[in-house]
Amino acid sequence: MTHLRTALVAGLALLAPAALALGAPVVVHDSLGRPFTVDAQVPGVDVTPYVDTLSAAVHGDEIRDLTVRIVPAASIRARCNDTQAVACYEHTGTGDGIITVPPTLTRQERASLLHEYGHHIDATYGNGARADPNGTPRWWRARGMGRLVRRGLAVPSYAHGWSHSIGEIFAEDYMAMNGGGRSGIGWLRQPSAAVRAALRADIAQYPGPRPEWPAGASAWRGFTAGPVGQGQLVTMQVPVTAARAQVSAVVRPDPARGVVALTLTVTCPGAGPLVHVGARGEGMRMQVVPVAPTTCIAEVRADGAAPGGASLQVVVGPA
Repeated sequence: MTHLRTALVAGLALLAPAALALGAPVVVHDSLGRPFTVDAQVPGVDVTPYVDTLSAAVHGDEIRDLTVRIVPAASIRARCNDTQAVACYEHTGTGDGIITVPPTLTRQERASLLHEYGHHIDATYGNGARADPNGTPRWWRARGMGRLVRRGLAVPSYAHGWSHSIGEIFAEDYMAMNGGGRSGIGWLRQPSAAVRAALRADIAQYPGPRPEWPAGASAWRGFTAGPVGQGQLVTMQVPVTAARAQVSAVVRPDPARGVVALTLTVTCPGAGPLVHVGARGEGMRMQVVPVAPTTCIAEVRADGAAPGGASLQVVVGPA
């Protein structure tokens, strides 16, 4: 159960049947109709158990940014770059999450799927000014994480082993809360009813940003949000398929992840980057008109050392 961060980007396609042939990724839906992606790289795999497991788990709109990648069991360790992995999670530079899992869902593998989704929750939901992995605010208080961190028993890295990583403690608590089994953090007590209730409340009440799409026609639009600062960026690839199309980028601070000063940069091949620096807590807007079809990169970073959060919304208008 490994938490990986890479720069992979998953694709989207159409509604999926229960069993998939090997091919392009497809979009499935949870019980409330929220779409997420399944990338089945094993012919004929039944995706229903994966969809049902995640639908029944406590979650919110963050599932829209998820891809479940199903690969042959023999390739899991290589794909996860971990000799002991049975599944893994990757958080992309564009705010998407990818869970890599085997083509069967035994009891252990179901627990692994829930554990990895816990990493997706951690990567998506903020916890004030704390840098990821940091869990969620109510969970942090109910679990007594501040005391554990001060005593050196819980750290944001793997310096003291897997079981002392804040991210792994959180993911195991999320798994246990959703009926996946007992937490594998042996030195720490099992998550109490109060801890589970706090985690559930964090997910149900997360005040994260939402897109505010402008009226009128658009050739393309995209939205993402996530942590910024301490090496983390919110980025988006923007396809511009017609000359003189107008690219409009809007950045807003995400108070749930921490408020900082933000810088928006839009770079299109053949032209120098356009940069807009905002004051602390200030949103900003930028418009760019590439002279030819291209792919631009929009990037939001935090100024200074403090971690924070931001949303990035981009609309490509008709030429």
